Amino acid sequence: MRPGVSILWEPFRLPEANAREARLTPKMRDQRVSTLTRLRQLIAAVPRGKVVTYGQVAAAGGFPGAARLTVWALQRGEDLPWHRVVGAGGRIALPGEEGQEQRLRLTLEGVTFRGGRVRMDLHNWTPGTRRKRGHRSPTADPIDKGPR
Repeated sequence: MRPGVSILWEPFRLPEANAREARLTPKMRDQRVSTLTRLRQLIAAVPRGKVVTYGQVAAAGGFPGAARLTVWALQRGEDLPWHRVVGAGGRIALPGEEGQEQRLRLTLEGVTFRGGRVRMDLHNWTPGTRRKRGHRSPTADPIDKGPR
Protein backbone atom coordinates (compact mmCIF):
# COMPACT_ATOMS: atom_id res chain seq x y z
CA MET A 1 0.00 0.00 0.00
CA ARG A 2 1.27 3.44 -0.85
CA PRO A 3 1.96 5.85 2.02
CA GLY A 4 -0.88 8.22 2.72
CA VAL A 5 -3.49 6.15 0.85
CA SER A 6 -6.24 4.47 2.77
CA ILE A 7 -6.79 0.75 2.21
CA LEU A 8 -10.40 1.57 1.26
CA TRP A 9 -9.19 3.54 -1.76
CA GLU A 10 -6.70 0.96 -2.97
CA PRO A 11 -8.25 -0.77 -5.99
CA PHE A 12 -8.71 -4.51 -5.84
CA ARG A 13 -6.82 -6.19 -8.69
CA LEU A 14 -7.63 -9.67 -9.89
CA PRO A 15 -4.85 -11.86 -11.26
CA GLU A 16 -4.84 -11.89 -15.06
CA ALA A 17 -6.47 -15.32 -15.41
CA ASN A 18 -9.27 -14.43 -13.00
CA ALA A 19 -9.85 -11.13 -14.80
CA ARG A 20 -10.31 -12.98 -18.09
CA GLU A 21 -12.66 -15.46 -16.42
CA ALA A 22 -14.73 -12.63 -14.95
CA ARG A 23 -15.33 -11.18 -18.42
CA LEU A 24 -16.81 -14.41 -19.79
CA THR A 25 -20.56 -14.59 -20.22
CA PRO A 26 -22.35 -17.80 -19.18
CA LYS A 27 -22.76 -18.74 -22.86
CA MET A 28 -19.03 -18.29 -23.45
CA ARG A 29 -18.27 -20.50 -20.43
CA ASP A 30 -20.57 -23.23 -21.78
CA GLN A 31 -18.89 -23.09 -25.19
CA ARG A 32 -15.47 -23.33 -23.61
CA VAL A 33 -16.51 -26.31 -21.50
CA SER A 34 -17.96 -28.09 -24.51
CA THR A 35 -14.75 -27.38 -26.45
CA LEU A 36 -12.60 -28.89 -23.72
CA THR A 37 -15.02 -31.81 -23.44
CA ARG A 38 -14.70 -32.44 -27.17
CA LEU A 39 -10.90 -32.42 -26.89
CA ARG A 40 -11.03 -34.77 -23.91
CA GLN A 41 -13.17 -37.20 -25.92
CA LEU A 42 -10.56 -37.19 -28.68
CA ILE A 43 -7.77 -37.83 -26.18
CA ALA A 44 -9.74 -40.67 -24.58
CA ALA A 45 -10.08 -42.33 -28.00
CA VAL A 46 -6.32 -42.71 -28.57
CA PRO A 47 -5.64 -46.48 -28.58
CA ARG A 48 -2.88 -48.23 -26.64
CA GLY A 49 0.45 -48.19 -28.42
CA LYS A 50 -0.43 -45.04 -30.38
CA VAL A 51 0.26 -41.35 -29.77
CA VAL A 52 -1.15 -38.07 -31.00
CA THR A 53 0.33 -34.58 -30.84
CA TYR A 54 -1.18 -31.65 -28.98
CA GLY A 55 -1.71 -29.91 -32.31
CA GLN A 56 -3.44 -32.90 -33.91
CA VAL A 57 -5.94 -33.07 -31.06
CA ALA A 58 -6.70 -29.35 -31.37
CA ALA A 59 -7.05 -29.56 -35.16
CA ALA A 60 -9.35 -32.59 -34.96
CA GLY A 61 -11.44 -30.71 -32.40
CA GLY A 62 -11.87 -27.85 -34.85
CA PHE A 63 -9.13 -25.55 -33.57
CA PRO A 64 -6.09 -25.83 -35.85
CA GLY A 65 -3.05 -24.04 -34.48
CA ALA A 66 -4.38 -24.04 -30.91
CA ALA A 67 -2.32 -26.79 -29.27
CA ARG A 68 -2.56 -25.00 -25.91
CA LEU A 69 -6.26 -25.87 -25.80
CA THR A 70 -5.21 -29.50 -25.64
CA VAL A 71 -2.98 -28.69 -22.67
CA TRP A 72 -5.91 -27.00 -20.91
CA ALA A 73 -8.13 -30.00 -21.61
CA LEU A 74 -5.52 -32.33 -20.10
CA GLN A 75 -4.98 -30.19 -17.01
CA ARG A 76 -8.53 -30.62 -15.76
CA GLY A 77 -9.31 -33.97 -17.34
CA GLU A 78 -9.44 -37.03 -15.14
CA ASP A 79 -8.76 -40.62 -16.18
CA LEU A 80 -7.39 -39.54 -19.56
CA PRO A 81 -4.51 -41.33 -21.28
CA TRP A 82 -2.39 -38.17 -20.92
CA HIS A 83 0.80 -40.05 -21.69
CA ARG A 84 -0.38 -40.69 -25.27
CA VAL A 85 -0.29 -36.98 -26.12
CA VAL A 86 3.15 -35.77 -27.18
CA GLY A 87 4.72 -32.64 -28.60
CA ALA A 88 5.30 -32.00 -32.29
CA GLY A 89 7.53 -34.58 -33.93
CA GLY A 90 7.04 -37.05 -31.07
CA ARG A 91 8.84 -34.97 -28.47
CA ILE A 92 8.13 -35.67 -24.80
CA ALA A 93 7.08 -32.16 -23.75
CA LEU A 94 6.83 -32.77 -20.00
CA PRO A 95 9.92 -31.92 -17.96
CA GLY A 96 11.66 -33.98 -15.31
CA GLU A 97 9.99 -36.91 -13.62
CA GLU A 98 6.68 -36.40 -15.45
CA GLY A 99 8.50 -36.78 -18.77
CA GLN A 100 10.27 -39.91 -17.54
CA GLU A 101 6.95 -41.36 -16.40
CA GLN A 102 5.38 -40.58 -19.78
CA ARG A 103 8.20 -42.32 -21.62
CA LEU A 104 7.95 -45.35 -19.29
CA ARG A 105 4.17 -45.63 -19.76
CA LEU A 106 4.54 -45.40 -23.54
CA THR A 107 7.33 -48.00 -23.54
CA LEU A 108 5.10 -50.38 -21.54
CA GLU A 109 2.44 -49.97 -24.25
CA GLY A 110 4.96 -50.96 -26.94
CA VAL A 111 5.76 -47.49 -28.27
CA THR A 112 9.31 -47.25 -29.60
CA PHE A 113 11.65 -44.27 -29.55
CA ARG A 114 14.43 -42.94 -31.73
CA GLY A 115 16.65 -40.78 -29.57
CA GLY A 116 14.35 -38.80 -27.28
CA ARG A 117 11.36 -38.87 -29.64
CA VAL A 118 8.51 -41.27 -30.35
CA ARG A 119 8.76 -43.02 -33.72
CA MET A 120 5.83 -41.17 -35.22
CA ASP A 121 6.11 -43.15 -38.46
CA LEU A 122 5.07 -46.24 -36.49
CA HIS A 123 2.91 -44.95 -33.65
CA ASN A 124 1.12 -41.80 -34.83
CA TRP A 125 -2.66 -42.01 -34.53
CA THR A 126 -4.78 -39.67 -36.57
CA PRO A 127 -8.20 -38.89 -35.13
CA GLY A 128 -10.98 -39.77 -37.53
CA THR A 129 -13.15 -37.02 -38.87
CA ARG A 130 -16.87 -37.30 -38.55
CA ARG A 131 -18.90 -37.54 -41.73
CA LYS A 132 -22.61 -37.30 -42.22
CA ARG A 133 -24.32 -40.59 -42.94
CA GLY A 134 -24.62 -41.37 -46.58
CA HIS A 135 -21.80 -38.99 -47.49
CA ARG A 136 -19.41 -40.44 -50.03
CA SER A 137 -15.82 -39.46 -50.31
CA PRO A 138 -15.16 -37.32 -53.41
CA THR A 139 -12.30 -39.66 -54.33
CA ALA A 140 -14.43 -42.81 -54.19
CA ASP A 141 -14.76 -44.49 -57.55
CA PRO A 142 -18.31 -44.88 -58.80
CA ILE A 143 -19.38 -48.45 -59.30
CA ASP A 144 -18.62 -49.49 -62.85
CA LYS A 145 -21.56 -51.50 -64.15
CA GLY A 146 -19.97 -52.10 -67.55
CA PRO A 147 -21.70 -51.61 -70.92
CA ARG A 148 -25.47 -51.32 -70.81
